[in-house]
Amino acid sequence: MKRLLIITLLFLASCGSGNKNYFNIENVEVTEVVGEEYPSAAVLNITLNSSIGEFTLKSSRLRFGVEGRRQVVVTFTDKVKFRRGWQIVTVPIKISVVHNSLTVKLQEALAQHESRAIEVDGEIKIRRGLFSKRETLSPTTLDELLTKEQMELVWSMIDENRK
Repeated sequence: MKRLLIITLLFLASCGSGNKNYFNIENVEVTEVVGEEYPSAAVLNITLNSSIGEFTLKSSRLRFGVEGRRQVVVTFTDKVKFRRGWQIVTVPIKISVVHNSLTVKLQEALAQHESRAIEVDGEIKIRRGLFSKRETLSPTTLDELLTKEQMELVWSMIDENRK
């Protein structure tokens, strides 16, 4: 598995973090990958617990980078429905990678577990019943975004999928 694909795990960990937890992720399994060195798409099976009841993730996009520039954009390609409680959800994602020297720096930061060097921003759109909500993630570092426990989970997923 290529290192850049692991950014999808960072994306998923980020979705469930912060003040507004829509779900808590227990496990992420990569079931399909399109592309070699720089994957363009993947399918993930996510084990999670929805804490707010049934809702639909209409769209979601996160951008990752270093030094103020974004090298990777990860988006959900389809709407994903969640029910209340524990479940396994299949999520197709699209991965867009800018091929430049900063991409190498991003890969190195991932390999060396440098959460302070990895920057992220994005948005998520959720529909629950008749109401839709859009939340924006202002540019921040992974170190500021995720708790210590979430970062440990992300690094362990990266290390497991690097083999």
